[in-house]
Amino acid sequence: MTIAKLRNYLNTLASGLIDNEHKDETTSILADCWTSLDGGDAEGMHADKLSGRVEDMTWESPLLSFKIERHGRTVNGSSRADVHQWVIDVDRGTASCFVVGHRQLTPNSPRLDVKSLARGVAALILEEKHDPKLTWLDARSVKVNLNEVIPKVGPAQTIEDRRRRFRIELGHVLESGGWCRRAKGSHLVFDRSEGE
Repeated sequence: MTIAKLRNYLNTLASGLIDNEHKDETTSILADCWTSLDGGDAEGMHADKLSGRVEDMTWESPLLSFKIERHGRTVNGSSRADVHQWVIDVDRGTASCFVVGHRQLTPNSPRLDVKSLARGVAALILEEKHDPKLTWLDARSVKVNLNEVIPKVGPAQTIEDRRRRFRIELGHVLESGGWCRRAKGSHLVFDRSEGE
């Protein structure tokens, strides 16, 4: 179907926000001609993603605009969806997309008290305890098992942020106890200072 049918239908509507009575029909006609729009494939958009998801559809000739919630980031564990604003120029047959915000789909994970967690792990090290959170390499070196301290459960960005804050805090606590972080390698390894 060509964009001419969409243009002809829209020209029967008043300017402004399209009411629910006409939104479904407009969306259906738009979906039928979506593949003919130059730029319609931006942001991985397809016509089948329009049905039931279009919001704030507005007609100001020659521009049809609407918002749609996109869930691409949720595939990677994000609790947020992007909100895209689409602008369709029915005279030119073009579609343009802009990210205009995001929506929180699920509550954020509660903030982890990394200071308490770091103090607890530091106490295990300073008292030379054997615990699943630690692997003793020798009497003066210990590796902290991050998967035991902060498991990989939840959004990747949240986990990485928690681990980064934990590493910094643990380093501060252990430094005052005579331990320093080993500079090389990706593991979280601490060595007891020579004088301790």
